[in-house]
Amino acid sequence: MGGRWDYWTGTAWKEYSPDSYRRWYLDWRLAQNEAEMARLRAMMRSMEAERSLRRPRVYDPDSFLPFANERGNDP
Repeated sequence: MGGRWDYWTGTAWKEYSPDSYRRWYLDWRLAQNEAEMARLRAMMRSMEAERSLRRPRVYDPDSFLPFANERGNDP
């Protein structure tokens, strides 16, 4: 290479210069952050959908058991 540096962009080798590498790195980092945000948004949507499918449980505030009649009391 004769005293010059190259870096791999993921698709091609580029000759290194501080400005070109900084620009590539910032674009790459932005793409990584956007991908992570998309993954987290999809996970949140999935959790919200799962939560909406669950049936709510009714609790007797005086008991750790889900229903009062499980303690032997009639509601």
